[in-house]
Amino acid sequence: MGFKIDVFTGRAHEFIPDDSGSRVQLAACSGISSYATGSGLNMISWTDPDGIEDVADWSQTVLVRKEGSVPAGPSDGTVVATTSVADENKNAYASTFFRDTVPDLTKTYYYKLFSVTKQGAVTISDSNEIPTATALTPTLIHQLSQAGTLTDYLNVGDCIVINHPDFDASPGYSGQLVRFMGYDCVTPATGYSHAAVFQFEDCLYSETNNYKEMAFDPAESQYALTPDATAVTGKTYYTKEGSTYTALTEGTDWTAGDTIPADSWYEKNVNPNYNYGCNKWVDSNLRQYLNADAAGDAWWEAKNIWDAGSYKSRPGFLYNLPFKDLLVPVTRTVAISTVYGGGSTTCEDKVFLPSMYEVFASKINNIAEGIKRWDYYANNASDATSRIKLINGVEVIWWLSSPYASSGNSVYNVNTSGSFNYNYAYSNRGVAPAFAL
Repeated sequence: MGFKIDVFTGRAHEFIPDDSGSRVQLAACSGISSYATGSGLNMISWTDPDGIEDVADWSQTVLVRKEGSVPAGPSDGTVVATTSVADENKNAYASTFFRDTVPDLTKTYYYKLFSVTKQGAVTISDSNEIPTATALTPTLIHQLSQAGTLTDYLNVGDCIVINHPDFDASPGYSGQLVRFMGYDCVTPATGYSHAAVFQFEDCLYSETNNYKEMAFDPAESQYALTPDATAVTGKTYYTKEGSTYTALTEGTDWTAGDTIPADSWYEKNVNPNYNYGCNKWVDSNLRQYLNADAAGDAWWEAKNIWDAGSYKSRPGFLYNLPFKDLLVPVTRTVAISTVYGGGSTTCEDKVFLPSMYEVFASKINNIAEGIKRWDYYANNASDATSRIKLINGVEVIWWLSSPYASSGNSVYNVNTSGSFNYNYAYSNRGVAPAFAL
């Protein structure tokens, strides 16, 4: 006598028991493991059980997800994955992960595996419950990255959740979303084997601290008190009366070696770009801030006597970052605009902004600022939305690290449409930094 059993593919299948009427259940699945990113992505791996020929022939295994409690049976929840004889994919998730994104981050979900024989027996075993997922934390990601196995767990484009206490969480998440942009797409510093690059999915923001858009580099002062204790020949010094600066003449008002009155003489900023900020990444206020590991008013260093330290009262970005000791320093190639002599230089950063080359595959003065276009941006080159970033739900322009080639004060950025443009360095724009683990 035949009977019907739902084998959980959405179709009814009829099974005829063999002559012995066997209903032998399969063993539990083995090698079960699970990992979670915190962004709603769960990754589950298992090995399907072997069958017993003509007694308990393996037909399929289904993975069931249920909100609030462990599934009691294969129809108690949502079937999210199936391996089967019909699909010829037995053990499809033994060496790779099945990846499931939960529908609601505010809910708790449980998973369980159920194997079915051709003869109609369903294995319902506590051993098939999927254990609490191991969190893919920065610590674990750093270990996997340096071991060369991270891409066994994460795909380019996956997001994890971190917690930087200085900034608001990404909407709907417990912390800030950072996206896996590529593996070994930057050059790690000596002593590190690999570098997995992550970039903030949205721009840094804190309603409480009023951290929003930031200048790449602030405008400099036109005049500043001279640091000289004695007069230096060839310089022009100024005195100040109210808001008026008057030049002093060498040989008439002073001679070389004269003692300069304390806090009285000034020097003029002759950089024609002083009023718009500097577009050199290596000298920028933003680079200092992102790589600073000190309290507010304790990290900023002026690059010249006219320099102004915007947001220098904030704690440095690294100061309160919980996993700062896991960051892989990377060597950056940085183009220099022709105004400052052209060419390029290198610097070592723990936190950085992507360059034009890394986002758009565009060189500056024929200089590739990086070793390749980051994989995420290369994979989504035709999708401008992959380059759009938000602050508190609103699309914003965000900074890159590249200078406009023929300007001393303009820096490239990404527009709200996902295309690129450039703005004065002193402009306030979104900041979506990157780091490597």
